[in-house]
Amino acid sequence: MFDDLDCRTPELQEKKILDVISTIPECADINKLVVFAAPELEAWIIADWSNSIARHPDFRGRHERMRYWLSQEKNIPFNEPESFSEYDEDRDCCQEKLSEALVDSSVLAEFDSLSTRYSKGLHTPALLQDIRPDEVQRRCPLFRKLYNYLNHFCSSPSNYG
Repeated sequence: MFDDLDCRTPELQEKKILDVISTIPECADINKLVVFAAPELEAWIIADWSNSIARHPDFRGRHERMRYWLSQEKNIPFNEPESFSEYDEDRDCCQEKLSEALVDSSVLAEFDSLSTRYSKGLHTPALLQDIRPDEVQRRCPLFRKLYNYLNHFCSSPSNYG
């Protein structure tokens, strides 16, 4: 199972998901791993900025200004992007959305009006293909859980028929 955490508590969300799955008798003997992107999937892109945004043709030439604005105006910690924002109980999500900040950084007033706006639907999937998991796992502890699980799974001879 994979989902955006949206600033919720990882352990509590994992328990909720596993509790629901455990009601399905056919799933009892299946290994389960619940993985969250925290606070949102875009944290993985930000964690490996130099292999994602900085290299994408839509953002080349302005990625440095975007990064500066995100770090200074939105206080996004590029070395710990999973720690961005806090939980908003009323809205049941983050107070500030990382994806919205990324969009806003792509349309700063100083950029040419013809500059491409960041699109969560178009850019996020494309940029996720460019990230280097070994880089992301250094800056994203929840991603590291997935990274280590998959490395162990793929290196275990018992997982190959």
